[in-house]
Order: sequence, then structure tokens, then C-alpha cells
Amino acid sequence: SRAATVEIFEIDDSSAIPSRPAAAVVAPATVGYSGPTIRLTLRYKNPQTNKDGKTNIRIKMDQPLQHLMDEFNMASLAISRVQFDGQNLVMSKTPAFYEMEDEDLVDVTVVVKKGTASHRGSAMAVETTQTTTIHVQQKGDPKNKVHAFQIKKMDPLSKLVNAYCKQYSLTSIKLEYNGRCLDPNKSPCAEGLPSVVHLDAVVPVGVGASGAGGGVGGGGRPIQLKFRVNGKSTDIETLSLPFKSHFQTAMDHFCTKRKVAVAQCKFIFDGESLHPNGTPEGLDLEGGEMIDVKLPAVPAVSAVTAASATARSVQATRAKRGGPAARVNPFAKSSSARASTAPAAKISIQTNRNLNSNTRQKTWKVTNTDAFSQLQLEYTKYYKSKGCKTVKFFFRNDLVQDMTRTFRDLGVGDKDMIYAMENGKAYKPV
Repeated sequence: SRAATVEIFEIDDSSAIPSRPAAAVVAPATVGYSGPTIRLTLRYKNPQTNKDGKTNIRIKMDQPLQHLMDEFNMASLAISRVQFDGQNLVMSKTPAFYEMEDEDLVDVTVVVKKGTASHRGSAMAVETTQTTTIHVQQKGDPKNKVHAFQIKKMDPLSKLVNAYCKQYSLTSIKLEYNGRCLDPNKSPCAEGLPSVVHLDAVVPVGVGASGAGGGVGGGGRPIQLKFRVNGKSTDIETLSLPFKSHFQTAMDHFCTKRKVAVAQCKFIFDGESLHPNGTPEGLDLEGGEMIDVKLPAVPAVSAVTAASATARSVQATRAKRGGPAARVNPFAKSSSARASTAPAAKISIQTNRNLNSNTRQKTWKVTNTDAFSQLQLEYTKYYKSKGCKTVKFFFRNDLVQDMTRTFRDLGVGDKDMIYAMENGKAYKPV
């Protein structure tokens, strides 16, 4: 994934609102988190000493990742970017969203806080206690750009909103902190924001660039969506769709290229049917998501027809040789014909990694006629960065010994759990 683009914008004090009595500081509402607690190791390079450092921070699985920035206890340093498995993380998301586990390693980029010894020589340096550094990221931006603003702690957030809109030619935005909408008339201090914070910039539906029409359900920046046909990894088509356009536009374009009617196709995202009137913005898509498309299968020759053709062929061959025509029952199916009568079906299965107790497990979308060897390949590839070299699967407390067997062979159904033990770890029946 791309590295985040960080630009520092100093907000001009000339646009400041006339001074007024300071508002009473309002403490943020207390939010409780009930998910399991995990410990993450934050790895960073100290820009002052150029030495590598590590620190451990505990966080709940349903707690926003902003907690890592708030708890990073370095007097002169602050976190500017967080990465996991090479991906830039959004601070309003949770460890569960990124499928983090206990003792995972997280890479962070740290910068020297303004007002410290390293910055006192700069004319623009200000005391840390007087300013707030706010990193703003447009919600759903696929390029993951982050823009940093500095604002006085007692100035209203409307100054930041005006500066952001002016910089990017927007008419208005809403600021969110950990999913909570902020009041632009309040200051960072009144909203209880820390000295360094990440906020989401939400562009309301129908709001476009200044002077632009930008109607509801159309326009916006384009994002790339992948359409996978009948679960085949070799048949994937990528289409571009404006962020605020209806999915119907992409559906029509896809079906036109495939020469099929929209009514014959079923579009599925995250296990649910994709609504034609929905938008990428409504589903908070970032680009690159996979949409499964079920196309009507080409009609196959029935087993009875095939058996009848075989019978006629055998009779013709024996007649040519001068022998009696064999009596062949055209309705007698071979074992292979009986095995193929049940159609393949798409199912979702879960894998529990090394008997963990997480509330959310990794989900895989497969076909029930896929072999376990395919899951083994995808699993080791996915967890390679976390140290997985080999894996054994257990289903209903039995070891899957023959990896050529299919999920249907072993009775694996939709939503079933398969236990994965990595690198020779011992399995305990559950």
C-alpha cells in the first residue's frame, strides 16, 4: 500500500473569530469497550537519536486505534502514522476490523513534537501546551492521504474546517473523532482532543467542489471495484465507479459487456445482495473491494441424454462388428454421474488460528467442491507475514489428513468453523 502523504498547513490567524469569553471545558462522553484485551507492540525509529525503539500498549478489540496515539508515552515524540502488515491504518477503526491478534507487531512513524528542544530554533515553533496537531483524512480515501493542521487549543474547529475546504475546494465537511461528530463551534480543548489527534473528514452526500453541482447519487471521485464471476479467480473484471454513483451504473455496464440481462445476475458484497440504488459512499468503500457476480450457467447436457447417446454409440459399434447389439439401459447412471448431480455451492467458512479466543474469526468464501489444499495455500499466504510456515486443519476434532478432499466430502457447510494449527502446534479438542 502507498505511504501516507502528510502535508502541514499552518492556519492563518487573520481568519480568527473575534475573541470572546472562554467556554467551559466539556469533558467528552465516556465510552465503554467490552471486547477482549490484546497487547500490541509498537515499533518505531526515534528521529532524535536515530535508534529503533519498541513499546507495548494494551487495547480492546472494539476500541478505536486512536487509543494507541493517546497512550504513546513519549514526552517529545508523537505518532503521525500507523501501519500493520504494510497497510496504513485508519485511527477510527478497531483492532477487530483489521483482524489484529495478541502480540502483533505494529509499525509507527513518530515525529518530534512542536515546542521541544529540537524545534525551538524554528520561528514557527509554538508551545505544545498551546497548540493541537490535527491529522485529517477524508473518509474512504483510497490513496490514504493524511493532511496535518496546527490550530490553537482554544480556537474553534471551524477554522480548521474553513482551511480544509479552501485547500481542497469543498463547500463543507464534518469532522469525526472515533465516530463522534465534532461541533465546529467548539475548540479542540472543549471537545477533549489530545495534543496530536487523527480526525475523519466526512463530505456530506450531495456536497461537491465549490461551484460544482454534485447531485445526490452521482459524481465524486472514482474508485476501482473488482467483479468476480462465479467465484473464479481467473475471471475478474475491474470497473471504475464514482464514489457517489449508484451501483446500478456499474451493474448495467458489466451486464452489457457480458451480454446478459441484469435480472439474470446476482451481485453480492460481504455475503449480502448489493442494492442497485446503493453507493460506494453509503457502504464506506475505499476502492479495491471484491464483488461476487453469479451469472447463469451454460445449460449442460443432462445425464439421461448423455447416457442415451452412450447407449446408441455402443450399439452402433457392435453392429459394425457383426455382433448382437447390447441392451443398454439409458437411465442407468455411472458413479461419476451420480457424484456430479449435486451442484457446487458457495459457502462461507471460518478458521480459528491456534485456538484463539477472539470474538471475530477470519472468514473465507469458498466453493464446497474446493479441496482443502486450496484453503491451505490461501491460509499460509495470508498469515505468512505473521510467521505461518505450515498449517494443519481440524474439523469436528478430527485432523484433515488428505488435503485433496473437498469441503463437501467431509461435510463442511456454511458458517462452519475449521481449526488451524500453525507450525506444529498441538491441538486440543474443543
